[in-house]
Amino acid sequence: MNRTRRCLLLSRLACLLCCCNVLAMAGTPELSLSLGQLNVTENDTANPAQFSIVRSGSVAQSLVVRFTVDAASTAALGPTAGVGVDLIAPRLSATRIAVIPVGAASYEITITPQSDNRIEPLEFVRLALAPDANYTIAPGNSGSFDINVADDPARVSISMPDPVVAEAGPDTGVVRLDRSGGDLGNELQVILSFSGQALQGTSASADYTLDNNPSSLYTIPAGEPLRDLILVPFSDNLVEGDESLVVTVVPNGNPNSAYLIDAAETSTTIIDDAPRVGIAAIDDQASEAGDPGVFQVARTAGNPDSELFV
Repeated sequence: MNRTRRCLLLSRLACLLCCCNVLAMAGTPELSLSLGQLNVTENDTANPAQFSIVRSGSVAQSLVVRFTVDAASTAALGPTAGVGVDLIAPRLSATRIAVIPVGAASYEITITPQSDNRIEPLEFVRLALAPDANYTIAPGNSGSFDINVADDPARVSISMPDPVVAEAGPDTGVVRLDRSGGDLGNELQVILSFSGQALQGTSASADYTLDNNPSSLYTIPAGEPLRDLILVPFSDNLVEGDESLVVTVVPNGNPNSAYLIDAAETSTTIIDDAPRVGIAAIDDQASEAGDPGVFQVARTAGNPDSELFV
């Protein structure tokens, strides 16, 4: 084979390879992203984040699309709800794969925020289209974007819808804990502190008990927006006067049951019911001949279940 013919064959082969490459590239779909709402707030599931994967070319086959999550992300993304998950994307697998189905030129992915009982700064997850031999990424489309998650922490308020508390009766009171924000689906542990003249507890020296709980930890049950705590005063045989009581919400150091405090304090006065003693001669006729007289010492108020020394 002479040199001229060899050059001609090589030229034709190069042209054929080039055409094959062009045809191959023409059959490779090109991906781009159509970004919608990307800023979300915990508890606002009605306004999720949304974006679509758009492909060019044939839709005769399904297309597996891969994503990566940047290590700088501060929010956790998962296909289902779970502990520590901030964002839920059911159409994006745990391995960050989405599949554009047969016949579809685009595929929409919805990302919904998940509530928790943590106090957090603004968080984000950074997603990017991952390179793959089965598709190309459109020029000028980096394929990278951020989804921002604003916190909606639990908030606690305290009040006293029934502030009248008295030893007589006894007349009980109600201390109410209200919650908003956060994850209502989980219980919320609230810490209270007590001050004033009245003493909390179950001992003989105590003046009252709050929901029959001598500790400072009270739980608002899962699914409940509030909890009423019954304040029961103890009747005693002490002359102590009316006593003040201040109940205050304090921060919880448990990061999974954290809350902000709106109304921090409520107060009441426990009205004393001191024992009263009277004496009367119920038989005021007495004689040395053996007819005794009788004095009766009677008491009212106080605690009749305890002895009283007069």
